[in-house]
Amino acid sequence: MNHLERDTRRAYEAAAAAWASGPQRVYTTLAAALLDRCPLPLDGVRLLDVGAGTGVLGDEAAARGAACVDADVAVAMLRHTVRRPRRAVGADGRQLPFRSGCFDVVAGNCSLSHVLDPERMLTEAARVTRPGGAVVFSSFPNSAASHPAWLAVESVLGEYGYERPPWYRHLKTAAEPQVGTPDALERLGASAGLRDLAVDHARVATGVDAPTALVEWRLGMAQHAVFLSNEPAARRNAIRATAIERVGTEPEPLAVDLLVLTGSV
Repeated sequence: MNHLERDTRRAYEAAAAAWASGPQRVYTTLAAALLDRCPLPLDGVRLLDVGAGTGVLGDEAAARGAACVDADVAVAMLRHTVRRPRRAVGADGRQLPFRSGCFDVVAGNCSLSHVLDPERMLTEAARVTRPGGAVVFSSFPNSAASHPAWLAVESVLGEYGYERPPWYRHLKTAAEPQVGTPDALERLGASAGLRDLAVDHARVATGVDAPTALVEWRLGMAQHAVFLSNEPAARRNAIRATAIERVGTEPEPLAVDLLVLTGSV
């Protein structure tokens, strides 16, 4: 793990509470969209969630009958849920502490873009998946347009002195582009030894359409939450209030573009 990846982990750990109260709602819908595309029925399977964060994919998979294990390098994220009668493991997705072939399904909800070597993460996912099992990972397409609330919140933060941290700039320019097209995902899956590869481009309606919820979605993201945590309460409140006003009373409902890679072992 290089220093930028360590900074990414620290940022997500520091942002765990803000994430759980904002972005988690959006990522719950993305997790459901990913699991909808799993080629295996989930009832009764043993599933590993790589880069589990606050555990929303595992919650969704458990509701569909799967026995889940959550893994994430940001351990504070794993602690931030009240609905986890299941195992959670602090682990890097590129070096999983599990024996080969012990899961029926290995999934990752937008976690491939957080490392510079996503092929290694997919190779590890394939290693711990049983023969005939499924690997399902999602990412954001490079071509996706930003929601107006994204632009409004970013503008307000900039007015209060926010600058994108180096780890986030690195993620956007060096990590995300590697997994931001169907062709790139298929190449990575093939290099990891996966078969029956497919990539589906989904547009996910998140159900988030209220101004406050849209602002909390953006302010709770790790790159913003850490900045806000260092601001006095009065400035944090002013940023939120200004952003909500800037988003407007009738914002466009949030729909998110998602690429979903599926493959078998």
